[in-house]
Amino acid sequence: MATPKVRAATEASMSDLAPHLPRTSKLPDGTSYTLRLTPTSRLGNRLRNALYDLFNTNMSSLSKGTSMAYTATSKQEEMFDPSTRFLLVLRTESDSDIMMMPLPMPGALPMTSTRKGNGKGKERAEKQVEVEVEREEDLLGFLSFRFDTEETLGSRDAEVIYW
Repeated sequence: MATPKVRAATEASMSDLAPHLPRTSKLPDGTSYTLRLTPTSRLGNRLRNALYDLFNTNMSSLSKGTSMAYTATSKQEEMFDPSTRFLLVLRTESDSDIMMMPLPMPGALPMTSTRKGNGKGKERAEKQVEVEVEREEDLLGFLSFRFDTEETLGSRDAEVIYW
């Protein structure tokens, strides 16, 4: 059963979790990219396919014959659980959209909130934009995570983040 902290983290907006994103920059080879955080509900179909394909390419041979083996269906259900968030690295074609700002270290920015008033009111509406890629190659990398609880031998569940 989810604890109040896990429920709050799961319900937090993308701007509450990462107020400094999206951020655009360049790799050392000159490739432009955007780093953005998005929930499963906003992933387009091509992007979902690209995410699974990238995962499968990197992990299928490592997991075969182990306790981490998976089927395509089971892994996609796990990857695209409604509470999962994705930190995406997406190729950006146009230099005109790039803000050349260094990415901050985690925790380097002050805490911010998109909540109005005393923090108990309604949250500002975030843009409900679907994130999509033109080509699978536009997905350079990703990290997926979700907040959850894990049963313990004690009387209290442990609050965890799966990534």
